[in-house]
Amino acid sequence: MKHKKTSYFLVTLVVILSLYIIYLYNDPYRVNIRDATEKTTISAEEITASFIKNEKKATAIYKGKVVKVYGIIKEITFINNTNTIILQSNYTNFNVLCNLQLPTSKQPMSLKIGQKVTIKGVCKGFLHDVIFLNCMLVNTPNNE
Repeated sequence: MKHKKTSYFLVTLVVILSLYIIYLYNDPYRVNIRDATEKTTISAEEITASFIKNEKKATAIYKGKVVKVYGIIKEITFINNTNTIILQSNYTNFNVLCNLQLPTSKQPMSLKIGQKVTIKGVCKGFLHDVIFLNCMLVNTPNNE
């Protein structure tokens, strides 16, 4: 009887570990953003409006997908070893937050507030702002 319990435990453990490894392998937030093909290209104003108007529908469309978003830089921050570019929208209290990948951490140094940029990243969803992770700059007026 003790042998059966141990066998069930080991089988369960192997299944859980296998599922976890599959999850990590398919995790959209760990995607190599440079090689990933984006689902769509959209402005910061349009994606913010879509989440504000119908969050459930916008979440179904964008969450977990690689998206190119373009807009005007409102702010650039460096907190907890992460560069974040905030793109402005037409809504005063809502923006698009783009957390850059670590290897691109020196890129924002040449950017300026008010500059138009295009950023590719994985849309995480809407938490008062539209959140993008694992982002990289696609182009700026200097390298278009």
